[in-house]
Amino acid sequence: MLDIENPRRRFFISNYEIHIGAISIDHVIPWSFMCSDNSWNLVYVSKEENSSMQKIITLLIIVLLTQPLLADEQPKLKKGAAYHGKAIKITDGDTLTLLLIKTQYKIRLAQIDTPEKRQPYGNKAKQALSDMVLGKHIKVKIETIDRYGRYVADIYIDGKHINTELVRVGVAWVYKKYVKDKRLFDIEQQAREDKVGLWGLPEADRVPPWKWRKVNR
Repeated sequence: MLDIENPRRRFFISNYEIHIGAISIDHVIPWSFMCSDNSWNLVYVSKEENSSMQKIITLLIIVLLTQPLLADEQPKLKKGAAYHGKAIKITDGDTLTLLLIKTQYKIRLAQIDTPEKRQPYGNKAKQALSDMVLGKHIKVKIETIDRYGRYVADIYIDGKHINTELVRVGVAWVYKKYVKDKRLFDIEQQAREDKVGLWGLPEADRVPPWKWRKVNR
């Protein structure tokens, strides 16, 4: 019989008691498991039991308890590495969800900043990114990880740099604090002069997102 007490994370199987997070040395139980960083340590306690039954129950416990942890563990992406996957969701103009094999990753486009959803042109910026990448296979080159746990990256489709394209069509600012490719400033300036995208809005509606966030968050 399997019984689970969630508050104490203790599992009972027949007369075998397993503690997760602590090792018991009580001789009334044959063994205990301790889980630390998804690794399991088996500690035997002296009590005579049928050896074959012990082996069966031990194997059952390992299968039951380790599978959920392994399923929840997300492989880390390496800084500087490039990955190929599918863009399956657009959060806003500069954030998307990448499906890589069977794992989803939140990706923040590097070097640019698009209007927030509640800003003028925020929804159009989201739509612009959606039109470019949603449902398509993309190349993602990881730059770093931001404080929200998102992977900051450059996005490419057929060699086209999507981060740059968003600036070119006037739905993104060059993120001055984090920009590395200074050529982006020239592209933004051209979009301003041509009044493309958000640059056609009244000046009062063209508030850089990093300034808007300071006031509205």
